[in-house]
Amino acid sequence: MLALPYGDQGLLIPKRLYQKLGGYRALADMEDADLVRRIGRRRLISFRARAVNVARPKQSVLRGAALTLLHKLRVPSRLLANL
Repeated sequence: MLALPYGDQGLLIPKRLYQKLGGYRALADMEDADLVRRIGRRRLISFRARAVNVARPKQSVLRGAALTLLHKLRVPSRLLANL
């Protein structure tokens, strides 16, 4: 919907860029969205690949979209984590 990748979609980031951006911030939630925002849309390249994510249970599409919108509105991550 927003055409932005997040950590559960797989992010391949050169170590130098990751370090330059300061890596993941210690946020309660949406740390991947924060990193993608700092990377910037112009630096993103999309490609198709198969991967399996077992890190967390699947979120509903509606819940994910709502959290993304709230993150874009700068709702603090600790509040998002409680949702």
